Amino acid sequence: MNHLMIDIETLGVKELPAILSIGWCLFDSEILGSGEVFPVIEGNIDGETVMWWLKQSDEARLAQARAPRTKTLTECLESLSVFIKDSDISTVWCKGASFDFRILHQWFDELGGEPPWHYGQERCLRSFKEISQVKKSHVPHSAKHDAIAQAEQVISVWQAQ
Repeated sequence: MNHLMIDIETLGVKELPAILSIGWCLFDSEILGSGEVFPVIEGNIDGETVMWWLKQSDEARLAQARAPRTKTLTECLESLSVFIKDSDISTVWCKGASFDFRILHQWFDELGGEPPWHYGQERCLRSFKEISQVKKSHVPHSAKHDAIAQAEQVISVWQAQ
């Protein structure tokens, strides 16, 4: 069975924030594949998060600013759902159940759908991060690169056992 790491980048932290990107990484004992979508901006934007983005690296900001935003959030979530359903996923991971999962659940609900995973499949990376020494992604705050780096943290813990 495969695992999936999901990471999102947003323009807010509260209810239904605008999602800049959704990145994912399919893995088991190694990285099997990854992807990223950049939805058309919709949702709530908060000033504090915009100010936080202004303090991030040029590379991270430019990657978000230059991203091709041709699909709606609904289309992006549908693409993610199809990928998950076609990938024999046993576990879905995020770095922070109180952030990525919460926001994804809000948007699925708002758009009239349901997440393509059962709540019992959800795992939080934070515990793994505490004991892992794997470095962060080369492009912090790139949803795809973050998802890959986070999956590598899980794999490193498994290999250490």
